[in-house]
Amino acid sequence: MKKHKFVEDEKGFTHRERDLVRGKHMRKIISQFTVLTTLFFCLFAHGYRFANNILSHDALLEVVQEDSAWQIALGRIMHPVLILLRGGICSPWLICILETTWFILTVCFMADLFNIHSEAHLAALAGIVVCSHAFISTNAAFLQCADFYAFALFMSVLGVWLMKKGGVLKTAVGIICLVLCLGTYQAYICVTLALIVMLAIRKLSDGEYWHSTARNLFKNALVLFASAFLYLIGWKMLQRILGIWTADTYNGMAHLGDYSDISFVSVIITCYKNFLRFFTNPTPFSTMTFRNINMSILWEWLIRFVNAAIFIKLGINLYRVNRKNRYNCSSDGESRQQWICGNILMIFLIVVFPLCCNFVCLMSKGMEHDLMTFAFICPYILAIMFDDNAAEVNNSPRINTSVISAHSMRWFISYATSILLSVIIWSNVVYANQTYYKKSLQEQAAISLMTRIVNDIERHEGYIPGVTPVAFIGSFEKSPYTVELSGFTDITPYGMGRTALTYFGTDYAMLKYVINVNMNLTRVDELDAEMFSMPCYPVDGSINYIGDVLIIKISD
Repeated sequence: MKKHKFVEDEKGFTHRERDLVRGKHMRKIISQFTVLTTLFFCLFAHGYRFANNILSHDALLEVVQEDSAWQIALGRIMHPVLILLRGGICSPWLICILETTWFILTVCFMADLFNIHSEAHLAALAGIVVCSHAFISTNAAFLQCADFYAFALFMSVLGVWLMKKGGVLKTAVGIICLVLCLGTYQAYICVTLALIVMLAIRKLSDGEYWHSTARNLFKNALVLFASAFLYLIGWKMLQRILGIWTADTYNGMAHLGDYSDISFVSVIITCYKNFLRFFTNPTPFSTMTFRNINMSILWEWLIRFVNAAIFIKLGINLYRVNRKNRYNCSSDGESRQQWICGNILMIFLIVVFPLCCNFVCLMSKGMEHDLMTFAFICPYILAIMFDDNAAEVNNSPRINTSVISAHSMRWFISYATSILLSVIIWSNVVYANQTYYKKSLQEQAAISLMTRIVNDIERHEGYIPGVTPVAFIGSFEKSPYTVELSGFTDITPYGMGRTALTYFGTDYAMLKYVINVNMNLTRVDELDAEMFSMPCYPVDGSINYIGDVLIIKISD
């Protein structure tokens, strides 16, 4: 009834009132489309993971999260808080629903941040965010952190969104969001840096004066420094109160900022090389082998071509924006100076953009893995942003549309990036499903193998369940009894080995959480000559007493 009344009374509205009503209606439609599209991609890419345990690697070791002290030592001070809120038992369905919720909020706020309205571009944005390799690896092997990392991503986006809105209160809340991001997973500060640079590029492309953009960049830098300072103060205070150390492992922060043992210039070069390698050395899904040729190479080259086309298209958009701004400049010297300074700032931002996307590599002195590289998709988002706003560029009188109709050119300019990105999204969706399926098969194989081992242990002479000390030596990854899963050799995301039992501790976690056997498990500190002489399982003699401990030798 309200809709009909609006139609009857439409002539009574002013143009401004009518535009406001229509704008609210369009935003509602866009929000609904974004939510449904993001949900679709979550189910399409990760649905199999949602409904299966897939216990391996850290996800097997952390079925029950009991490492709060270690997480605080790593600087992830929000992990214990989040565990208190959602529980320490890693229930796949719950974690994946929470992860999906954070994804939906992230895509919605990111779309609003860059004023993306077209349904095609919203779909491309949702697909490229949800189907990233960073979250495929996270879901496959680090499920206990999947919702936490998605939360950190949303806090990063929300923090920048609030910074863009401005105002003391919103900026203060934005600082809190960035502190929460750093306290959950420090690597997502790269997303914050990349989004800030992208917003500055957007403002310059819209014709904003360079000094205004530079002033905003300076304000954002102050907000980032304030967030980092508050985070470090809070972390150190918590460590002091709880008596927790600072981790000095490969992913710890004990040596943060110390470049005494490495060249700072070489680290910067590594940052750019790793960023470039993401686009020039893609990881496609596994396909057929024809006449001893792995046909995945075709998809690998197709993705390279798509990446090259997207970057060329992005460069063309930047060039057209530059021409439009130059055309709109008046002939006086001040306007020309503004245009020149704007170009210099734009070039500077484009040069540092890869470094911002891969800032974690700079912090870690060259060490990074797939979980840290989510920000590498930011160039795709930048291309989507320019395509969605390409209609303004098409109105420039400098563009010649004599050969191709204006409508056809506008359509191509607006949707080229989304069409190209659909290739990458599809490849990532297939790759995700293949990854989860491989992990599932590895889990079943590990259960079968461990069941046979337990059976052999229980049949060993003198063994008393729960009393006899039992120790495993060796690695299942190096065992001659285990092999790489045939047909899945191309599927190797971060955190995946040839078995589900990738490192020491996962074997005992399998016995504890999955086999659920009453066994007195222990470890041997040093291997003696008698242990070295034992054969590897399942050969006779691979299970034997050494002293009062029943030893099972898995590998040399």
